[in-house]
Amino acid sequence: MQNLVFLDHVLQFTDVMIMHHTDCSAELFKNDDVREILKERAPAHNSAIDELGLPGFDK
Repeated sequence: MQNLVFLDHVLQFTDVMIMHHTDCSAELFKNDDVREILKERAPAHNSAIDELGLPGFDK
């Protein structure tokens, strides 16, 4: 659930459908990619974004 909430902040979902699947495209995100998206949306918080511990990316 924490990852879903996090991804909602990054991708700004309007609808959610939960289904069992494998080979999720969210696995393609890298920490730097997510940070860049967040920095574009909240440029005043760049230093805080750099310090974020991101859930499950780059593993």
